[in-house]
Amino acid sequence: MRWETEPVSCPVCSAGAFIPLFHNDAHGFGLRTVFCTDCGLVYLNPRPTAAEYERLYSGIYENLFPTAWELPLAELKANRRLEWYKKYLSPGINLLEVGPGDGAFLKLLKEQTEVSAFGIEPSPKAVEVCRRRGLDVQQGYLSCGDKRFNALAAFHVLEHSLDPIAMLRQFWQSLEFGGILLIEVPNITGSWHGLGMIHIAHPQQFCPATLGIALNKAGFEVMSLDAIEEPVFESSIRAIARKAQHPQNKIFRPPVSTIPLIFQERLANWKFDLLKYRLKRLVFRYSGIAALKKASALRKLSTAT
Repeated sequence: MRWETEPVSCPVCSAGAFIPLFHNDAHGFGLRTVFCTDCGLVYLNPRPTAAEYERLYSGIYENLFPTAWELPLAELKANRRLEWYKKYLSPGINLLEVGPGDGAFLKLLKEQTEVSAFGIEPSPKAVEVCRRRGLDVQQGYLSCGDKRFNALAAFHVLEHSLDPIAMLRQFWQSLEFGGILLIEVPNITGSWHGLGMIHIAHPQQFCPATLGIALNKAGFEVMSLDAIEEPVFESSIRAIARKAQHPQNKIFRPPVSTIPLIFQERLANWKFDLLKYRLKRLVFRYSGIAALKKASALRKLSTAT
């Protein structure tokens, strides 16, 4: 598979200075990962064009990530998130989740809180799953309309955006003043090893400092920002930010000298990891095909009888 690519400046600070870190990815597309020497963001450069990303998410994504909608730990994650964020979810507030996936967090809010919870999701397959669970989820992308929310949640969404600052500013516009943003992204300085996070669907990777810089730049006041290392949340960052009229921006200093060393250490056996990743994907793909054939045969049998 070939992708049309284009050179880009840093998606957070717009600087053009970078250091190359790695020249391949989990799918063997040969996409280069670089490190911004100004703000510390890790990003693909050159990266596939916007038209190519539209092609990716129109049907290729599910083949590249065959377990994307098979998440047996979704309820466990949702319960842990409710523990983290419940003090911000007072009765009567309205919350929008951007990219709810299978809707596990929204379902928990509906069952265990008095929050009015909504979702917006670009994937038709995910929207169908959410609606079957009785959730109010619309298909599409967030736009700055007249409706404002008291809280907005975006879990592992920002790293997929081609323009993360523009996305954060949309979040800012969609919140009332004093509204809370609950956000999680992967942590490129976390405990990860191998190619799992280095792939086409992650055009940029944050560390705690670069996420803080991005939130400040978009107009948010950062209330808390933590690196998380616990079961099902390894190599993650959790941040809570507020839309304030006069945000008190913090100074975040990226670990400029450590990120290149992290890549060198944790991708030492990347060729073997790439082989394992390809074999795993083939197993899931063909097991899925076998399951579809079996379901089709059962339907034909039931029709015949």
